[in-house]
Amino acid sequence: MKTKLILTAILIMLLTGCQFMPNILPVVYTLIPESSGTPVTIEVETQAASPSPVQISTPSLLPLPTVTPTMLPIVLQTGSPAYIQNFAHPDAGCAWLGVAGQIFDAENKPVTNLAVIVKGMLGQAKIDKIALTGIPEADVYGPGGYEIILADQPLVSNNTLSIQVFDIDGNSLSKSIPFITYSDCEKNLIIINFLIN
Repeated sequence: MKTKLILTAILIMLLTGCQFMPNILPVVYTLIPESSGTPVTIEVETQAASPSPVQISTPSLLPLPTVTPTMLPIVLQTGSPAYIQNFAHPDAGCAWLGVAGQIFDAENKPVTNLAVIVKGMLGQAKIDKIALTGIPEADVYGPGGYEIILADQPLVSNNTLSIQVFDIDGNSLSKSIPFITYSDCEKNLIIINFLIN
């Protein structure tokens, strides 16, 4: 009988080991032996497993990399944008709105084969137009000129259009520069010149 109770107690201890009930101390079980039918109470001492120490690795504090802003090589020429009357398309007269100009290098020589893009909104119309510097149609603005027609009438806009210069591979060479337009026949040609730093 004692052997049966000890084995039962060991079995209970194994079944209620620390991994199953780590926070219960002590555990009391009541057994009824087959021979006597009298209940026997067994108190089993269990020990809560002490938690293994958690190792926290502290990464070495390395300085964060500093981000140096990329300086784009092309900037606005002083005096740009300038608003004048359309002289390049005399037949259109006031029924025209556009932006034009040139891009100069550090020696003030015109630069060709650069893309000039105007994007944004003009009234209710979405604008996304491109021109290349140095096309013959824009020679009226000087060597290496460009021209982008925006509308068939002067329209007012408040920095909803922007202009930017790219190389022929699509890399940006200038910031996107917002500009305004006027509903004025005396200001329907916007001259925007750029310089290479």
